[in-house]
Amino acid sequence: MKINGIFITAVFLCTQFTFAQQINMSEQAKKGMTSCLISEKHLIPVNKSELIDKTGKFQKWVDISVNLDKSSKRESTRFNRTTYKVANSSSQMRLLSERFDPLGTIVANAPLIKRTPAPAMYREGPMYFKFKLLTENKASSKLSKDDLVPVVKSFITDNKFITETDADKIGSVEVCDTRINEDSQNNPKGKDFIINQNVILRRTVNGKPVINSQLSIEVYPDSKEITGIDCFNWPSLEENRKTALSKEALKTANASGEEELSNHIYKRIAKSVRNIKNVDITDISEGWFQADDNLLPVAVVNYTAICQNDTEAHPYMEVINLAGNDDVFNKDYRKDYKPAELPEIDY
Repeated sequence: MKINGIFITAVFLCTQFTFAQQINMSEQAKKGMTSCLISEKHLIPVNKSELIDKTGKFQKWVDISVNLDKSSKRESTRFNRTTYKVANSSSQMRLLSERFDPLGTIVANAPLIKRTPAPAMYREGPMYFKFKLLTENKASSKLSKDDLVPVVKSFITDNKFITETDADKIGSVEVCDTRINEDSQNNPKGKDFIINQNVILRRTVNGKPVINSQLSIEVYPDSKEITGIDCFNWPSLEENRKTALSKEALKTANASGEEELSNHIYKRIAKSVRNIKNVDITDISEGWFQADDNLLPVAVVNYTAICQNDTEAHPYMEVINLAGNDDVFNKDYRKDYKPAELPEIDY
């Protein structure tokens, strides 16, 4: 058994060495990896009481459109989330001018506008909230980014759906269109129409991106009606209770040195992309990952890979947990979930 054990180890080391030879790491990536290793790392806990308040606030805002007590309700057996649906939402148009007053009442701050009731849904999970009005009305106008972004930010921050601090801030903002394509007798390619504009907000903490935090607001440009909100993994933090990671914790996370971290990166790449011919690691940077209980420091690895029988390089990204093992990235599944077993078939 000892001989077999030595043989298996030798084969593994040989395979790992051969694979490492196929990887090129840029100077920028090497500097980034060094920065990830030498910077002081902290765990920042989630403010659970404020998260409860935020959940109640989302529910109260949504309840005007999707009556949660009267809608159909379904709990996912696979993911930790609950979905509410109604065939006809409220006729009240939801506007970016709406605010919660000091008593918790939602005030429109604009004339109430009626709309044709439409199907709507609300989905909720731990640190996850999604409202969607299921409509496809063609817009005749388009709002500029300068007109749209300030009012969306004000709606989000004034209503405390996001609480900004000196460290925890809204980072990059992107505006994009949701379009549909209709068949046209005169044009075989059909015709595109805008039905909504999406404002996507991303998050930074201490200037570093939180890779799995995002909030988007969907707006119908003709009326500035809110037709969707999608917020995930953006809770408030207890920044005054952050704890520094010990050297022992860093060793467990394969982040005690360049060799350990680079080997961990190689293993992740080999697991993610099969039949690799060549890999170019272009950048390694520091970031955060929002877990259930804490904000975790991570290394973000960007690379391109060419696979066997292919000539084109494709972009990929790996996220390495610098505070523990990588199992935390698969938190969304219910712990008791088991895939359904297919019945046996007699042939």
